[in-house]
Amino acid sequence: MGLFNRNTDAEKRNAFNRDIIESKAEKISYWIPSFDTPENFAVYGGDKDIRNMIVMGTIARCYGRMGVVVIHNNGTLVGEIKKFRGYFPEIFNGCARNGVRVMNCNVDNTNLLYEPLYGMGVDRAVEAIYPQMPAENPSYMQQHMCAEILRKYMMILKANGEAVDLDGLLYLCNMDIQTLEKTAMQKLPQDEVRNILASFLQNNNLYLQVRADVNAFAGHLESRIWRRKKNLDEASDVSMTEAVKHRAILTVRVPSNVGVLNYLATEIRSMIDDGLEFLLVLDSVMVANSTMNKEILRQYSLPISTVITCDSIAGIFDDENDKLNSLGKMENTIIMNTPNLNVAEVYSRALGQYMRQFTTTHTGSHREAFRIMGGYDTSRDMHEELFYRVTPQEFSQLGDGAVLISRSNGGTTVKTKHVKLDYLR
Repeated sequence: MGLFNRNTDAEKRNAFNRDIIESKAEKISYWIPSFDTPENFAVYGGDKDIRNMIVMGTIARCYGRMGVVVIHNNGTLVGEIKKFRGYFPEIFNGCARNGVRVMNCNVDNTNLLYEPLYGMGVDRAVEAIYPQMPAENPSYMQQHMCAEILRKYMMILKANGEAVDLDGLLYLCNMDIQTLEKTAMQKLPQDEVRNILASFLQNNNLYLQVRADVNAFAGHLESRIWRRKKNLDEASDVSMTEAVKHRAILTVRVPSNVGVLNYLATEIRSMIDDGLEFLLVLDSVMVANSTMNKEILRQYSLPISTVITCDSIAGIFDDENDKLNSLGKMENTIIMNTPNLNVAEVYSRALGQYMRQFTTTHTGSHREAFRIMGGYDTSRDMHEELFYRVTPQEFSQLGDGAVLISRSNGGTTVKTKHVKLDYLR
């Protein structure tokens, strides 16, 4: 062993155990899933503009093939989506040649176009207002009866040739019983009318509780994604369900509101029930304590394709288990520069540890009896300890680079000095 290569064998073993590929540059297109089957992808850290363009690459993979739903708190991404044709002219023109026109709609608190419940099945529409609860819950029976009255309001809407949506429900629920009977129930058989009226009036006019509940539900969404209409003719046809059915792109801005997220989660579950194929993008939205997290993202295996992105995973989840579970479900993950060491440690923990060998050299002197000159002793100790495959400090010093993680094909992790947005001109 040469003087300057003492640790070569140990370094080779460490590199083998660490199992990290180092590269000068990586083409991002290689790491973006095809989404031919449900796949999950995450992008964290780094520059927002680069994150946006990586997300644009995921949308390009699905453009014209399936609907894309973007739930976000990132207005700049919406601006980039509007420029899709300029970024991906071949994809745009290819869809146009095949007669596919991809519509794009943006909903936020200044563009309140959303029509809640529109396009959903009755069961999920009822559940949006009356979430399921266990039978042992003291409120179970009351809620069950209220849910049945809500179903009857939906029956009246359909009997009048109207689609089920929030504006229609509000219109009916806020009518007094006499007006409802005279104006909205004329197309129902008389025995059905009597049955409905009897259920409305039971338990001290239970329909009044349903009216209050529907109005409270509307209050959570009003001025956030939806506005109350003056008449039913003004109701829109914008919803995630309709966007997905038409393979459109719909963005919904949700700064921070559990009520809105809970509703959107119910609609997503409805689309999953119906077997609809779509890409769900969650960008910079805190989902903690919402049903979006509890009933969708925590599933062991997601039946839809997802993209989760933010400057930090802590901007999406606040629970450590949720962070690690989410990272563990991703087929591919791109983590860029992360200055916050606490956040970086989450990524380090997700990547795991390896057994690293260290060599320590000790040099000492001694003097033998009856000799003027002494001698020197040198010894080496070899020890092992668990070490992060990529340390938090490495994540905080990535600069223009990234750590790219693939869980498929046996798993590959690459640490690169530079990411190349190779699909852009």
